[in-house]
Amino acid sequence: MVWPNLPCPFNGSSHRFLQLPLVRRLMLWLPKIHSSLETTLIRSLHIVFIAILKTVTTYNYGQEDTSHCVFSKKFYFGIGVACTFDCHKDINTKKIIMRKIAFILSLAVLATVSTSCNKIKGSSTITTEVRTVSNFTELDVQDAFEVDVTYSATQELITVEAPENLHEFIEVNVVSGKLKVHFKHNKNISWNNSIKIHITTAELNEFSLSGASNVILNNALNSTEFELDASGASEFEGEVNIAHGDIEMSGASKAKINGTALEAFVELSGASTIRKYEFEIETLDIKLSGASNAYLTILNSMSVELSGASTLNYKGDPVITQINTSGASNINKN
Repeated sequence: MVWPNLPCPFNGSSHRFLQLPLVRRLMLWLPKIHSSLETTLIRSLHIVFIAILKTVTTYNYGQEDTSHCVFSKKFYFGIGVACTFDCHKDINTKKIIMRKIAFILSLAVLATVSTSCNKIKGSSTITTEVRTVSNFTELDVQDAFEVDVTYSATQELITVEAPENLHEFIEVNVVSGKLKVHFKHNKNISWNNSIKIHITTAELNEFSLSGASNVILNNALNSTEFELDASGASEFEGEVNIAHGDIEMSGASKAKINGTALEAFVELSGASTIRKYEFEIETLDIKLSGASNAYLTILNSMSVELSGASTLNYKGDPVITQINTSGASNINKN
């Protein structure tokens, strides 16, 4: 690959920004994977790199002799540019601290580009694999998978439907009774077709969803306890008939729940939403913040705390035992 001729912004400067031996060692540690980068990407990266360095060198903590400074620049495996200046006068401590900070930020930018170069793209051929695991009552989905759950007293089965070249990167394992589903760590993967996980089991009543994951219950969950923890724009949908429910959602997550609960604690933040009115709760303790919304039916009593332009919409005639609203929040009875 031919590197573009990129100028360094520090000609004539007396600042010794980077210690060359340190840069050399760090660059050697990064993978040599930049042969696929286009010239435009390198130029964009160079602009970011220069912006960080210029920001730092605008600080003027003292004058230095610039008459004996030598400038040099080098590329290391296409990772970035190292600018060095050999001067006769030492730099004060404040400048050194600022330069170290900028150096660390620059490496973060470069590492991000390195990761993008390692992207694994899913093929167009979809295949199904059976995963053999057992003895779990909790589900933890950490990536943008579509998961459906079927409750059965006689069968336990997990199948993964995905591009054929991605199966080896999909982890499905049980740790301390929790079924964990996610991509192998440190892998940058893209795919066009959805990755589906089909779970058939007798008991599964605790759900942890993140990374824009999606879980649907194909039939009703009948249990004493139910827990849902959703974040990162994840979604949950299904019927639950429970004695006690604990529902916490954040980061624009959504839940569509119908069924019944004797009592439930619901806490939503970050523009999250829970609905339907078909979810009938005897006793509710609810906290909404950050423009979150709830649509529920409350039969006996509820305690309400709303903030940050959140809204509780409810049906029923419950006794409101406690109410605390702020920040343009509303309670609407339908």
